[in-house]
Amino acid sequence: ADGRAADEPDTHLQAQIVLGSCALRLADYERAGRCFRRALAIAPQERHPHNAAAMFLNLALIEKALGRFEEARSLHIRSMHQYERLGDVGGQALCCNNLGDLELELGNPRAAVPYLREGLALCDRHGLVGTRMLVLANLSEASLLVGDDDDAESHARRALDSAEPAGNRAVGCVAKLVLARLALR
Repeated sequence: ADGRAADEPDTHLQAQIVLGSCALRLADYERAGRCFRRALAIAPQERHPHNAAAMFLNLALIEKALGRFEEARSLHIRSMHQYERLGDVGGQALCCNNLGDLELELGNPRAAVPYLREGLALCDRHGLVGTRMLVLANLSEASLLVGDDDDAESHARRALDSAEPAGNRAVGCVAKLVLARLALR
C-alpha cells in the first residue's frame, strides 16, 4: 500500500477537468461534455459541492454553444444556486453574468437586466474586478437594447475604464461598440 490508490480518484477527477477544459477551449463540445459529466460522476454534488457547481457551469457553457438554450439556462441556474449555498460569491456573480448574456443572445434584453444588475451588485460589494468588467459590458448592451441610453453609456464607460488597464480587448470592444451605437442615435 503506497498511497497511490487513495489518490487515484482525485487524480482521475483533475484529469477529466483538465481534458474537459482543453476540449472546451478547442470547441470540441461533445468531448468536453463527456469529461465534465465524468468529473461529476467521480465527485458528485453531495461529496464535492464546489466541483459540482463548476461542472454545472461548464456544462451550461457547452449547452449554450450547442444551441440548447433551455438546458443552458437550467444548468446556469443550478450552478448559481449551488454557488449561493456554498457562499461562493464569485461563482454566483459569474452565473448571473452568464444568465444575462444568455438572455441577450436569445433577444431578451429585459430578462437579462435583472441578472446583470444582481451580478454587478455582487461584484461591487465583493471587489470582483474581472467579472465586473464582463457584467458591465453586458449590462451596457442590455441597457442600449431596452432604450436606457444613459445607463448604457454609463455602464459602457465603466467597462472601458476597467478593460483598458487590464488589457481585456474583448470587453473594451463591446464597450466601444455600445458607445458608437449611442453616438449614431
